[in-house]
Amino acid sequence: MHKQKLIAVILFSVLNIAQGQYFKQNGGLRFDFNLCGDKDTTIITINKIIQEPFNSRSTGQFIDTFDYGTFRIDVADSSTGQLLYSQGFGTLFDEWQTTAEAQTIDRCFIHCCKIPEPVHPAKITIRQRGKTQQYKIVFHDFFNPATAHLSKPIPLPFEPVPVWYSGDPNIKLDFVLLAEGYKKNEMKKFRKDIKGLTIDLLSRPPFNHHREHINIWYVSSISEESGTDEPAKNKWRNTIMDTRFSTFNTERYLMTDRYDKVCDLAALAPYDQIVIVVNTSEYGGGAIYNFYSTVNSRNRSSGHVLVHETGHCLGGLGDEYYTSEVPYLNPYDTLCEPWEPNLTTLVDFGRKWKSMVNDSTPIPTPLNQQYIEQTGAFEGGGYMAKGMFRSAPLCIMFSNAATTFCPVCHSVLKKKILFYTKK
Repeated sequence: MHKQKLIAVILFSVLNIAQGQYFKQNGGLRFDFNLCGDKDTTIITINKIIQEPFNSRSTGQFIDTFDYGTFRIDVADSSTGQLLYSQGFGTLFDEWQTTAEAQTIDRCFIHCCKIPEPVHPAKITIRQRGKTQQYKIVFHDFFNPATAHLSKPIPLPFEPVPVWYSGDPNIKLDFVLLAEGYKKNEMKKFRKDIKGLTIDLLSRPPFNHHREHINIWYVSSISEESGTDEPAKNKWRNTIMDTRFSTFNTERYLMTDRYDKVCDLAALAPYDQIVIVVNTSEYGGGAIYNFYSTVNSRNRSSGHVLVHETGHCLGGLGDEYYTSEVPYLNPYDTLCEPWEPNLTTLVDFGRKWKSMVNDSTPIPTPLNQQYIEQTGAFEGGGYMAKGMFRSAPLCIMFSNAATTFCPVCHSVLKKKILFYTKK
């Protein structure tokens, strides 16, 4: 059955005639590049450009209208300058730039950007925000389809399988769940784990109200060893995506810096969102906007972690907590608004969720019983106890004690889901 559905995916892409004016009707390009520098410097060097089999976005989704993310890639017609495609995203590199280590040394990180494949010469531009939220160009080059050297995907012995299928990926929000730290004889357990995670995700608002807009695929990618690296315990595992706890010396931050390996596996399916399902019972996870999410598979909080991390990766939502230890040094400038839609410094509150606040609710909003059920601006968020505000006392982006997103985060995620369903 799943083979028939994959054939249908390709046919849907071919029939998308409107896309053919500037881009190939199916497939896409993946730019693999190095992000290098220190706390103040960003240098991008292209490693290779890979032709991928799927492009799961329709023309209605080609221009990013949200303007979230630390970086943005733009594709423009090289003759007219007309913007054809844009996408905001975050990276491990820009997170690292806010750590203590970045104050003293240079480092390089691997990143990948996926775009539709242009049929005419195009200008590719990547911009990065500074702390004042102003963009600066960190890379630009021209892509000529007649002369570009394109690589083919690495052949992999795995097949994508739909666990929840609603229809044409061009007008659906597509998740792909990748097995990490599962040996060949553990794939039955992986399938059980992802079934539980799928149920958790699709039972939470707003996803439960938009199941018909969502596809979920999985890839049974096999690792040599079971589990993941745990540096704090001196435990090391040979896994297919090289995940590890203690990213940036934060014990529960579970990530990988081999994004190219992640994208090689994800490319087997049409995808908008990547979830790495890690075979561990240790609590932890992580996510970055339009990058990937990680979730532990065998912890009683795994479902909650997946939903929280999806808030980051899909919605661009910021962490609302401020008492936990984090590796970032002054990540926000309180003299301007952060790009994350659920955080505000009140510098320009009208651009945020002011329209959702009752006229009788004071701003800032006192954290007391009178306003505990209200949307307001409650101080504390984005790892900062002072100068940063969140919209509700309790939300999945704030605490494990919350079971739902606050109205502001719910609204953002709903808009993102509907964006991916545009024709």
